[in-house]
Order: sequence, then C-alpha cells, then structure tokens
Amino acid sequence: MPDGAGARRLAWIPLVLVAVTILATVGGPAIGRGVLHASDTLQLEAPWKADAPHAFSPDNTSTSDTVDATVPVRVEWSRRARAGDLPLWSDLQAAGAPLAALPNASAFSPLSVAWYLVPAWYAPALTKILEMAVAALFTFLLARRLGAGTVAAGIAAVAFAGSGFQTVWTNWPHTHVAALVPALLWAVDRAVDRGRALDLVPLALVSASMWFEGFPAITLWAHVAAGLYALLRAGREPRRLIVPLGGVVLGAMLAAVQLLPFAFRLAELD
Repeated sequence: MPDGAGARRLAWIPLVLVAVTILATVGGPAIGRGVLHASDTLQLEAPWKADAPHAFSPDNTSTSDTVDATVPVRVEWSRRARAGDLPLWSDLQAAGAPLAALPNASAFSPLSVAWYLVPAWYAPALTKILEMAVAALFTFLLARRLGAGTVAAGIAAVAFAGSGFQTVWTNWPHTHVAALVPALLWAVDRAVDRGRALDLVPLALVSASMWFEGFPAITLWAHVAAGLYALLRAGREPRRLIVPLGGVVLGAMLAAVQLLPFAFRLAELD
C-alpha cells in the first residue's frame, strides 16, 4: 500500500488521464480552433454549395441529423431564452412543433448549459467537454464505490468517457443521457446501501437530469437497468428499495414539466 505521498501522486493519475482523453477527443475546437460539428456538410446544399470549393467533400457525411435537426434546435431555444423568451414552441419547423415543451429539444438539459453561455460555434465543444467530464467523474466514483483502486477507477473513467458510443453519437442527445448512467448507478448504490432520506436527493437530481437530456428511450432503459441493479444489491431485504424507488419517483416529479406533455404527445401518435 502506498504511503501518504505515494497516494497523493496516484490521485493525480486519473485526473491526468481524463484531461488528456478529453483534449485528444475534442481537439482544436476545445481552444476555439474549428467547430465540433459537421457544419461543413451544409456546403453540399443550396444556397451554400454555390460558394463551396470545387470537388468539395465534407469530413463526415454520417451526421446529417445533427446539422438539420439537433443543433439548429439548440441554437433556436438558446437564442430565444437569452432574449427572455421561454421557447415552448417553434414556428420554424414545418407548420410548427413543440420545442422546450418536450424533452426532445434538450432545452432544460444540464449538460447543454454551454448553449446559454457561449456563442453557438463554441457551444458544441464546451458541451462535449462537460459531458465527458461528468461521465468520467461518476464512472470513477462508481468504480471506487465498488472497490476499485484509484488507478483502476481512473482507467474505467477514461474507457467509458471515450468509448465508441460516446464518441460516435457526439452532438446527439444520446451521449448526454449515457454520460449520466454511471451517476444513476452510483446514486442507486448509495440509496440502497445507506437507506437515508437524504440519499433521495442525488438520485432524484440525476434521474430528472436524464429525462431532461432529450432521449427518453435511453433514459427509460437506464432506469430499468438501475432497477435490476437495485434488486440485486437489496438481496433479501426489500425495504432497502424504498429510498431508491422514492428517488426515482421524485426525479420524475421534478421532470414532470416535460414528462406530462410528452405523455400527452405520445397518446396522440399512431
């Protein structure tokens, strides 16, 4: 076992690993050189293609949804919110469509806070940095809670934050929800293990945040997985499930401002 000085040195290893991974992943856009978004694909479409270089080919043509849906929606609600408007509805999509009224737009997403604070060209990079940092932090905390050493937990944090899913789905809400899965499991483990009323709070906040992040399908399956994990941890003591269940219910209540309209919307669809 390392002495005090050795333990302090080991504590820096996960931080360095995570920082290097984030900077290597985000690259130049992290310092304002370029944009972490496939906006160059617009040069294949009118009117921008008129100014495109001869034989222009974008770097990645597989991210069109972020160009024509995800990012424009974030730009709209962030600009309107900064102007003092609560953007519940958009007039820019076809004949109109819900905006912040539903979770799909990620308007209340904690991991999208950068869109309210910095210009739209820099927001994707800062959002990715925050997303990776949160994913790494709670993966580290979860691994430590489950008994992993400092370095092992740091490696786990890097492995998840820089994993294929978290990389390929950048700029979609999928990765925001997935980044909070370790936080959900960490909060559930705390709630089952300690069983104190205060343990409702972190679980409720994480659960609500996941609903706000904008991809309810992943959020739902993450809660199913967390529920199975809670059952396993509780073993033959079902009373230990009371606090985690209460935390999830409280989280849904916090997110009800979007979950209720979302439920009504689902009922209207074929």
